[in-house]
Amino acid sequence: MRRLLSRFPTSMLMGLAFTIPALLTAAMLLLYHSMVAQRYLADEGVYYSEILADQILSASQRFLRLGSRDAIQEMIEDTGSKRSVVHLALIGSDGKIIASNRREWIGQPDTVIPEPSYRAVTERARATFQTQHELVDGGSRIVLVSPLLVQGDSAILWNSRGTLYLKVDHEEKLRQIYEALVRRGTVSALGILAVSLLLLLWVRAILARPILRVAAFLRRFAAGGADAPPAVEGPKEVAQLIEDVALMVRDLKEKRAALEASEERHRRLLEGAYDAILTVDPASHRILEANDMFCRMFGYGPAEARALSLLDLHPPHERESLARFYADAAERGLRSFHDVPCVTRDGERILVDLRGGPIPLESRTVTEWILRDTTDRRRLEEQLRQAQKMESVATLAGGIAHDFNNLLTGILGYTRLILGRMKATDPHRRKMEVIETSSLRAAQLTAQLLTFSHRAASRPAPVDLNAIVEEAVAELRDGLPAGVALSFHPVPNLWTVAVDRAQVRQAVLQLGVNAWEAMPDGGTIRIETGNRAVAEEDRAGTLEARAGRFVTLSVRDAGAGIDPRIRARIFEPFFTTKTGAQGAGLGLAMVYGTVKSHDGWVDVASQPGRGATFTLHFP
Repeated sequence: MRRLLSRFPTSMLMGLAFTIPALLTAAMLLLYHSMVAQRYLADEGVYYSEILADQILSASQRFLRLGSRDAIQEMIEDTGSKRSVVHLALIGSDGKIIASNRREWIGQPDTVIPEPSYRAVTERARATFQTQHELVDGGSRIVLVSPLLVQGDSAILWNSRGTLYLKVDHEEKLRQIYEALVRRGTVSALGILAVSLLLLLWVRAILARPILRVAAFLRRFAAGGADAPPAVEGPKEVAQLIEDVALMVRDLKEKRAALEASEERHRRLLEGAYDAILTVDPASHRILEANDMFCRMFGYGPAEARALSLLDLHPPHERESLARFYADAAERGLRSFHDVPCVTRDGERILVDLRGGPIPLESRTVTEWILRDTTDRRRLEEQLRQAQKMESVATLAGGIAHDFNNLLTGILGYTRLILGRMKATDPHRRKMEVIETSSLRAAQLTAQLLTFSHRAASRPAPVDLNAIVEEAVAELRDGLPAGVALSFHPVPNLWTVAVDRAQVRQAVLQLGVNAWEAMPDGGTIRIETGNRAVAEEDRAGTLEARAGRFVTLSVRDAGAGIDPRIRARIFEPFFTTKTGAQGAGLGLAMVYGTVKSHDGWVDVASQPGRGATFTLHFP
């Protein structure tokens, strides 16, 4: 019933609450008046029948004493002609009908009377010698039997117990009363209904309408509406309800505003975080939520991120061991992992620091993980260690080269004095020439070491780098091996730089030689110059880089590239991948020292099988 009533609006239920009882009241009034009328008619019918019977009996006795049976018949026919008299008969003591409004019954035994209840009523009347009656045909007709005792000349009735049978129909009278009752009842019902409708309208105006306004306002408020609460009106209880609703709505608005502000702060903190933040299901390791930094770090969209598992972020061979670590963290609490290998969507391998643990929610427990990309930091740390090592090596090499250069000065000077005094035919002259040649070669190595250690004499001057490179390119083209081509692409309007012309020229020559040696099967060496403005954000990933304006010189080869395992050592002095006496391993070290002595740096880009590019930056 409650579910059924909840489907109807309040106004309809209130209308039904007023009209149904009103209609029931009107129906009960009609029923009550009908029952009263029926009882009244029954009583009045009996009374009327008894009066009629007494009149007929009195007249019959008078006429019988006078012996005028025709007068009795005429009287009975006259009485029986009335619409309310159905049957009327005078029965003698012998059971035959003396007179009746039905002529065919005269002289017949009383068995011709068709009324079923006649016998029983007659027996009661003769037994009690009093008038008896009974309602028949649903109470619409009355059967009355009255005993008759007449003393006179008639042998039939003398001291006999004759009877008078009378059947009266008061249905027409009952119908008239019913019609009157129906009219009055209808008027009463309509009046009650009208009063109930007026009451309904009045209650709706002062009670239902304000409540419906409050209900409509609450629905709009629940849907996100911001309109003001309805005005306070109606009875005291309704007005109090509206005031309470207004206070509740104001409180909810304040709490909603506070919640929205908190959610906005949380969203901004989450989206503005510099670390990737993940919410993960600890059982399946499925990612439930990821912030923008995670999407930028790994290259996935928000929808793609929610389709991933936490283990999908790691290399396949690391997933089994990491799954145990994650499960242990979900059980024991906060855990941290450092330098965890991960794979981005593009297949790039990065290192992250992981920190996280379980967070209990209302219905379940999740794990939250914070991922910080340490790839650049580790790369910068490695570059710092390499730079510190190079500085240490440069300091050591510079000290040794300086002292060794002083020794070579004496050896070379005395060797030349001796050679100047020796004759051409002297058998020891050849030995002294070997000493001089070796000393010169040692002096060149010392000069390269001094250049690497930044101790070489430098005379920087404003120059056009394109001119220096063109001189070096012309010299390189003269000594290019077969199958190796060289192209130079100078940029017009190149900025002026302050460099040592000889040192930069020697660096270009060294890079060119290094490039063609990297292409034993031939290829093209491409040399370019350019202008570059380095911003603070462009320094990421390069420790030695700094903001400012720089002139760049890049040398690209098409060789096999640099093995990643030895890339960190290519600028170390005396480190070489060449076999035999092909090189001393000071070429790239000298280039590194030249650029560093001019407050620049070297960028190296290489992929196995796709060659290498050395880019020198001069301020």
